[in-house]
Amino acid sequence: MTLTAPTPPTQSRSSRRLDGDLGDPGALADRAVTVLGLGSFGGGVAVTRYLVSRGARVTVTDQKSEADLGPSVEALRGLPVRLVLGRH
Repeated sequence: MTLTAPTPPTQSRSSRRLDGDLGDPGALADRAVTVLGLGSFGGGVAVTRYLVSRGARVTVTDQKSEADLGPSVEALRGLPVRLVLGRH
């Protein structure tokens, strides 16, 4: 009897684990990325800008409303980002 390892399931490019150098400008190109928590202190804005600059397709979620996150939402205005606010 010969034993063989199971074949891993096929994954789409966007769902595969990222193995590579994040310093490579193309490493995140066309990857779907979700940022959980935009926040009010700039961290979510900074990471979102970085991801967009690397070509990622970014969705940002936060349980707070757009009114509660006003300055952070305004800082992302004009970027190709999908916002899901008031829920996760």
